[in-house]
Amino acid sequence: MSSEEQRRPNNPFVVGRYVGGEYFCDREEETRFMLKFIQRHSLDTASSVQSALRPLLKSDLVTQADDSYQLSDFFLSQWLKENY
Repeated sequence: MSSEEQRRPNNPFVVGRYVGGEYFCDREEETRFMLKFIQRHSLDTASSVQSALRPLLKSDLVTQADDSYQLSDFFLSQWLKENY
């Protein structure tokens, strides 16, 4: 291995050729859920819901089960039910 190859970082992304659908997320189910949620709660846009949902999923405060989302923390869910 040359010294240039040792210094060059590994690139995890495919470059220089077409890649198929296996490299992309399927957002159809997520979009259907968001549209129903937006209509039910009279919200402005899907992007505002998605941008709020992603950090909640990432921090495990919310989990996805089939076609619904649930709060992971029982006490938080109870507090929200009582106060909102």
